[in-house]
Amino acid sequence: TPRYLPDVMLMADYLAVPSGGYVGQDLLWIADAALCCRLPPCWQQLEAPDGAPFFYNTLSHETCWEHPQMAFFRGIAWAAQRAVGDLRTRKTKPTLKVVLTRVLAKWRAMQ
Repeated sequence: TPRYLPDVMLMADYLAVPSGGYVGQDLLWIADAALCCRLPPCWQQLEAPDGAPFFYNTLSHETCWEHPQMAFFRGIAWAAQRAVGDLRTRKTKPTLKVVLTRVLAKWRAMQ
């Protein structure tokens, strides 16, 4: 299902995905994926008495206010920021393959 662009841009801001310039537009997939990611196994979305959604792990009994996968997407966004910083020093526009290769390399380096 296509996501509404303002929602994607809002998620990009939330995750600090670099979304401007000639490289940023190629990274909006990170925010788009975060908007539609499924809950990991053993997690449920519940509602607090005030109506606010929260997440509950039925195995560990952990609770959190943020979707459990957001830390993963924040890590990808962090790697993207580093990769974009490296790519902005280039004089030519990098291809999407170069951008994704750099993002994945930075993300793997932080593991």
